[in-house]
Amino acid sequence: MDYIFSLITESPVSVRINGIIEDYAEALENVIFKSPELWLWSQRRWKLSASIWDFKVPGIIWSIQNAIEI
Repeated sequence: MDYIFSLITESPVSVRINGIIEDYAEALENVIFKSPELWLWSQRRWKLSASIWDFKVPGIIWSIQNAIEI
């Protein structure tokens, strides 16, 4: 099995905010576009409402949106 790795940036310090994740998302989109049959497509039946993912931990309120220290 062969793997191909691509360097996203050589200097992560000088990249704009969210730049690395945006570049990664673009690279992933290109791979999916070229070979959509290799990508796992989720179906609606596996999706859960956001409230199911909300939970509480002492000192932190976690949410699917964010984590807030209290």
